[in-house]
Amino acid sequence: MHVVKSKKRLTDETIITALVEAGSIKEAAGKLHCTPRTIYERMKKPAFRELYNQAKGELMKTAAAKLQGNLTGAIDTLVSIMTDNETAAQTRANCAVSILQYGARFAEATDIIERLEALEAAQAITDEAII
Repeated sequence: MHVVKSKKRLTDETIITALVEAGSIKEAAGKLHCTPRTIYERMKKPAFRELYNQAKGELMKTAAAKLQGNLTGAIDTLVSIMTDNETAAQTRANCAVSILQYGARFAEATDIIERLEALEAAQAITDEAII
């Protein structure tokens, strides 16, 4: 008697988890013991792409929140090194430059976000007036 092995069906969630953890299709396929083609075929499906994009979005939100939670500590560390007279002058200067550079970038990003939010609010008002 010939026994036919049934293929184990990989769920979207299983594939998405592997993709997020591995970071590449090739590595995810290795973790899942399937071919990269299996994942590429799944990626062609709009419903899968939507779930995958949602998972990546949640990962980015979590990472951003973690970074934001550590900003104050990072700044405090740089300031501490920068103001420690026993630290080499070049190291203190590097800390000062980092604070200036990242402070400027943060200010620019904050300004852009505020402007974008104002534009979106104005557009929402315009859209409501048209309806």
